[in-house]
Amino acid sequence: MNITDINLGFLWIEKTSFWLDAPDPFDEKWRDDRVKLSYFIELEPLEKVIDLIILMYKDKYPKNSVFAGISTGRSARYVYMENGYEVIDGENISRTDITKYKDKNKLDKDGFEYLVEMVLEFKDTISLAKIIEKRLIGKEYTKQENGDNIIYTINKSPLASVEISSKSFKMIINEDYYVFLGS
Repeated sequence: MNITDINLGFLWIEKTSFWLDAPDPFDEKWRDDRVKLSYFIELEPLEKVIDLIILMYKDKYPKNSVFAGISTGRSARYVYMENGYEVIDGENISRTDITKYKDKNKLDKDGFEYLVEMVLEFKDTISLAKIIEKRLIGKEYTKQENGDNIIYTINKSPLASVEISSKSFKMIINEDYYVFLGS
């Protein structure tokens, strides 16, 4: 499957209403694409998932998160804290090529949690530089190489920076691009 096979529009649309006793029209409209995206994240090669992450955050901060599905369960028994990150180890991740998923979240002024950092650690070595640079076409960015690590600092984007090595991916959010429109 390709990213283009999925209508990702729901990622950046605010869900403005909640339904208690009837099907939610937002969920009904986007159900098939949400299911496709879940399968994409769980089954496609890791390089494609990283490409998707860059696409999701390149121009606008997504209003709907999809990465909780990367784990077999995000209950307290699977998550622990490490250096300010919530961490899920490989045995609790549905993908066998990811050994660790880490994220940091903050609360906005209204008490809503939003992602500020995400780290994926890989089982095997993968090359991500070409994938990231291709997805960043049209954005102004700098590239700093230090041995196995490459840091991309992106201007005018929800992505403040992306740091890669042969066995990890780290994304830091430019918090000025996070906006909760419900307030």
